[in-house]
Amino acid sequence: MRRGVLLPHRAELGNRAYFPKADRSLPAEAVLAAFLSQFYDDKPCPRLILLSHDVEDCRLLAEALSIKSGFKVEIAVPRRGEKRDLVDHAAANAREALGRKLAETASQQKLLAALARTFALPVRRAASRCTTTATSRARTRSAP
Repeated sequence: MRRGVLLPHRAELGNRAYFPKADRSLPAEAVLAAFLSQFYDDKPCPRLILLSHDVEDCRLLAEALSIKSGFKVEIAVPRRGEKRDLVDHAAANAREALGRKLAETASQQKLLAALARTFALPVRRAASRCTTTATSRARTRSAP
């Protein structure tokens, strides 16, 4: 999940990392708002959802979740205090989970490439094309 952090399920702070896929041109706020509405589509919603930053149409999303849940749902972005500490801790956990996922993906790609070489299988170049495309986009954005 790009930079947004949520702390779902009543007293439980959540125990699973989610990595939503979205167009990189979308702002994090839009991705987080879409994720929240989809995440709580088939799960019970808590009365309070703490986020690391504001989402688009926050009031509308809170109202929709309230109607679905049958009780008032509040979406908050704490600026200080214990709740802010919880959000910061969740953000640190999310960064660590993303690092693990990226390392795992790189390891899997290396293993698959070695397996392909061992059995003389054709190597798919899709991953390298994506990397090249991402790199060229970054260069284009940073060019004066």
